[in-house]
Amino acid sequence: MIADGGKLDESIANSLGDSVKYAPTIVTPPADKSETDGETATFTVNATGTEPLSYQWQQSIDNGSSWTDITGETNATYTIATTTTDMNGWQYRCVVTGYGTAAESNAATLTVNAIPTYTITVQNDGHGEALATPASAKAGE
Repeated sequence: MIADGGKLDESIANSLGDSVKYAPTIVTPPADKSETDGETATFTVNATGTEPLSYQWQQSIDNGSSWTDITGETNATYTIATTTTDMNGWQYRCVVTGYGTAAESNAATLTVNAIPTYTITVQNDGHGEALATPASAKAGE
């Protein structure tokens, strides 16, 4: 019953107890990531709704045309231990399920930048042969 002043009578509100259930809502979707080849990438989703909520991360390697569940990735956070340049452009999203409904997050895109490779140059002063092995190296090597 609504009491004077437009407020719900507290005795009625308190009697609802745990019977009110809320479908999951994505509060913060995963963000795009830009990493260097070989680094980790972590995606996180924040969702609300009646507990327990379940999570399933998915990936798309074809610009969101089709999605595949990532086996075993059922937490609010998904980490790729080692990125590769082959993953450049892949997308990730999380499907959060609770109270019989599901909410899909927006897709986040992974950008993987190649480690620069430099050519090694050796100058010969004219007194013999000079070679560099290897002839190239990645940054930091």
